[in-house]
Amino acid sequence: MVHVFSASNVFKFVFIILASIEQHAIVKSNPLCPSEYPKFGVPIYKGDIDMLQFAENLEHLEADFFLWSSLGYGLDKIAPELVMGGPPPIGAQKANLDFLTEKIIREFAFQEVGHLSLLIIL
Repeated sequence: MVHVFSASNVFKFVFIILASIEQHAIVKSNPLCPSEYPKFGVPIYKGDIDMLQFAENLEHLEADFFLWSSLGYGLDKIAPELVMGGPPPIGAQKANLDFLTEKIIREFAFQEVGHLSLLIIL
């Protein structure tokens, strides 16, 4: 014989009631999201500047590595505005890669250029 008020049935009932109350609260709330990005720069904490600079340096290193490996030239030719007048790498050369690997490495390179562009915009 199954009791209507068994512990598992009471738990299920309470769970359904709480879930429906939560659902109702979510539907009734009216969160307003800003429609555009703020017109002024978002403040960055001093401690975050070093981390962003490290990330920028790492992306620059990766972009140059992959560009030189696949194309035989680096950021100086692809995106000189991202180099900001820095010296070109010494001793970098195009890698001897098969067609598929070269194509994949080239995609990595352009992805890193995109990452670097984003970090510089910040």
